Amino acid sequence: MLVRAPIIQPSANTGARFAFLVRRGAGWETIEIGGPAFLAALALSLLLMLAAVLGTLYNVFRDEALVVMASGERREIRAYEDRIVELRQRIDRLTTRQIANQDTIEDRVSALVARQAELEARYLLVTDLEQRAAQAGLQPPREPAPALASPSAAARPGFETRIPLPAAIGGPAEPARPMPVDDAVSAFAPRAFQPLAPGDLQAKPPGLDDMKMRGTIRDVVGQVDQRTRALELHQIATMRRLAEHAEAAELRARRVIAATGLGLERFEKELAPRALATLRTPEPKPVEPMTLRDVSPVESGLGGPLLPAAPRVEGEGFDEHLVRADRALLRAGNSQTVLKRLPLARPLPSDHDITSSFGTRLDPFTRGLAMHSGIDFRAPTGTSVRATAPGKVIEAGYNGGYGRMVEIDHGNGLSTRYAHLSSILVSEGDVIRAGQVLGSVGSTGRSTGPHLHYEVRIDDDATDPMRFLRASRLMTASAAE
Repeated sequence: MLVRAPIIQPSANTGARFAFLVRRGAGWETIEIGGPAFLAALALSLLLMLAAVLGTLYNVFRDEALVVMASGERREIRAYEDRIVELRQRIDRLTTRQIANQDTIEDRVSALVARQAELEARYLLVTDLEQRAAQAGLQPPREPAPALASPSAAARPGFETRIPLPAAIGGPAEPARPMPVDDAVSAFAPRAFQPLAPGDLQAKPPGLDDMKMRGTIRDVVGQVDQRTRALELHQIATMRRLAEHAEAAELRARRVIAATGLGLERFEKELAPRALATLRTPEPKPVEPMTLRDVSPVESGLGGPLLPAAPRVEGEGFDEHLVRADRALLRAGNSQTVLKRLPLARPLPSDHDITSSFGTRLDPFTRGLAMHSGIDFRAPTGTSVRATAPGKVIEAGYNGGYGRMVEIDHGNGLSTRYAHLSSILVSEGDVIRAGQVLGSVGSTGRSTGPHLHYEVRIDDDATDPMRFLRASRLMTASAAE
């Protein structure tokens, strides 16, 4: 059968790169391939060829690649094993060192715990002293608390805890180098001491959770040790301030009492036996003189610069300061008790003049010399007369030349009289407080005009009331210092 070649017809798509004639039935069909389709077919062919090449290479070199990868893994495993061995060695060294220091750390911690318990017990004693001082009005002024500083707190990360730092002490201080001192200067000479006073005493005992710190366990133990020592010094400083303040108050009170001409022995009955022991200054015990036998012989070939001995910082001297503060508060409290029993106040305000003093004078009626057993205050009739000290009324009524009179017994042989009153507001047996109104000024009895006759008696003997009024001014001047 004769096949006739198809007649090429013009392409419908003038932009086609290829055209194919396909016989379909009795006719021919033109298939055209444009530019994008051609490029896609070409790219697909290249990808298939590349996949075939890579597959061939993988089949050829697969074993060699696996060997290279396995060798790299073995090198990494050996490096990790070496690192693990090195770390284990370091751990062993640290463990050995920790075991060597464990006993020392535990001993220090145990000692610190015991010292902390002792500090809490001491705190109760110091607090009791402060409460007694406050009740007696003898509490010293508080000092400002220094700021807390911790230069080493954030220097080393790692171990973290909450530790209170001592005031004005940040971390372990580097000890000062010892320097020679002059032979003429004693190493035991007193030195100025600035007490650490974080607000004096807090409302509760200082604990171990006041400040957050970082560092090794050894650093923390050292800082707790410093805090404990600082608290010991602070307690001693507090007691010393209490003792000094109480001793100063006692000295002022003794001066006032001495100005009245009285001695503390008169008030023994009112004071406790323990307090009496503190009122009397103990006689110093005789000291045995040191002989050459008490001194070790000086050998030849010795010498060197004179260096001061290391200070004692373990809270030594606490008992001595406690006894001193306790005795000082007792003596000061006793002196204050005595002062409160003395008739030191004026029976009338200070604007009322004294018209007649104690002692021999011209009698206003006989114009002859006579003994005046008190002092007279000029005041208009009706002026209130007040008690100069607490006591008990032993007489209230008319008494001859005294006129209307009130006599108060203040105990210990002391009494006061208030005479020539126009009215009396108290009765015999009444307990009187200082400053209480007893009556009013008048001119009853042997009197030339309205005034107050005031007497102070010791063991029923009249004494000059001006001694007590001058002592009162001395007390006011001492309190203002």
